[in-house]
Formats: sequence, structure tokens, C-alpha cells
Amino acid sequence: MKSSSPPPPHKMNFVGFLRKHIMSREIEKFLEILKDPQKHFGINVHDLSTCKAYEYEKYDCEIALLHKCHLENDPDNEKLLSTFRDIFSKDYLELRHPFHNDVVTRAVLSIEAYPTQSFVFFIDENNQYPWILYHMESFVLFFITPKNIFTRKNFLRGWYPISLFNNALNISKFIAQLKTKDLEFKDKKFGINFNIDRPCHTFSDFNWFNKLHLQNCKIINSPMFFKTNTMTNFIDDDDIVKIRPGLIDYDFHIKNNFIQEYIDEALEAHGGGGGNIT
Repeated sequence: MKSSSPPPPHKMNFVGFLRKHIMSREIEKFLEILKDPQKHFGINVHDLSTCKAYEYEKYDCEIALLHKCHLENDPDNEKLLSTFRDIFSKDYLELRHPFHNDVVTRAVLSIEAYPTQSFVFFIDENNQYPWILYHMESFVLFFITPKNIFTRKNFLRGWYPISLFNNALNISKFIAQLKTKDLEFKDKKFGINFNIDRPCHTFSDFNWFNKLHLQNCKIINSPMFFKTNTMTNFIDDDDIVKIRPGLIDYDFHIKNNFIQEYIDEALEAHGGGGGNIT
């Protein structure tokens, strides 16, 4: 039997180019959708019935778990804490796709859109399933796929969603200069970001940092309200995915006074003593 010979190098290069082009088409289509998401998805922020809630009960992934714990007001759920402690301990930020739960996706780009809000772009290794995590008070307040924008079930009420949906839909102005290659799968590491200029959000993020025991995780060395002595692994790197550790935006005022504890800890780390908040 005559054995087949491998194709010439120039044909192999063409096949590789063609495969990569085909694989990247999903990203191209996604970027086209994001140019006018309100029109494409048919969303009217003044009619919240046009907005989609994520039916987390149908899925088995980290986002489904997070939405479940949020809806049940269960921020201390051990499975939630251990799951995200493990996620944040890795070099790369990886989550299962919210709908295709057998597909692992990786964060490859983050864009800080507003003082407390950011878009984090995810893609699988085959560049077939792009999606975006929208982070504000909680880790996945919204997420965007080529199908639609999805949010928590208990979020679609009152005036507040209107403002934040508008912000999410404004993604068009933040992706205008992006190229397909910017969102392709790559080995891009991530770091914990505390560079937030709102005290309320900062203290909530600090609370989750301690709750998840992230002291050994990489922290982006950028301006922040204060640094505590539990923060030791600082990195200086602009080419990195930035992520905040806050998972659920529950009201920390009903908890113990961890703000006082953080300030005392920060003062101790810088050679001072503690003080009382009045």
C-alpha cells in the first residue's frame, strides 16, 4: 500500500491560514454585533421586558453558581468560595461558557469603561465562542454573547437597571478600535485590580479579597486607597487582564465592621497604630 506524503510546506501554511481565518470569523461577527447591540438585540431599556435574565437553573458553570448564590443571598456558600478561590489562584482567568458549559473560555482583554465598571472579553482556544463579562458591583452583573445581553433574574426591576443597561449598551464606543486579533485566544495573564476611586466599591472588593483568601494572588501595583500587610504579590505589567475580586454586591453595612479592620491593618503595615472610625 502506497503511503501518502505530507503536503508541501506552502500548502500547509495556506491550510493553517484558512483554518485560523474561519475560526476568527465568530469574533468578527461578534465585533459587528457590538457596533450597535441595542438594534441587534432589540433592547429597549425603558421596557425591561425586552431585557433577558439568565436562566441559571438550566446550566452547570461558575456563572450559574454565582447567580444562584446571589439570588439566594448566600455569599458565604462554600462551593462558591472554593470555586472562585481556585479560579483566582491560576495564571489565566478561565471560566466555562455560560451556555456551552463544556467549553472553557479564557479572559484575553479587559477594558475599564467607567470608574467602577469594566468589560472583560473571553474566548475559547478555537476562537468559536466569544463573550463578555460586565463587572460593576458584582462579578457578572451582565454578560454579552452573540445572542443577547443577559443579567441576573432579580436585577430587572426599578430605575437602576436602566442606567446600567445603557452603560452596557455603550460598549460600541469602547470596541471601535479593536481588531479581531485583540480578542483571539492567547496566553495573557491576569491580576487583581484595586485601582477603584469609589470607597464603597473598594471596601467591598477588599472584603471579597479576604473572604476568598487571595493573599497569594497577583495584585496589580497601581494607585489604591491603601495597601494592607496581607498584600505581598504585587506586579507591574500593563499588558494584563484586570479583574476585581468582588463577587456579590450584598450590603456590607449589615456585616461586621471590616472597614475598621482594614484601616487598622493598613496603618499597622505602614508603621502606624489603629484608629477609630467616627
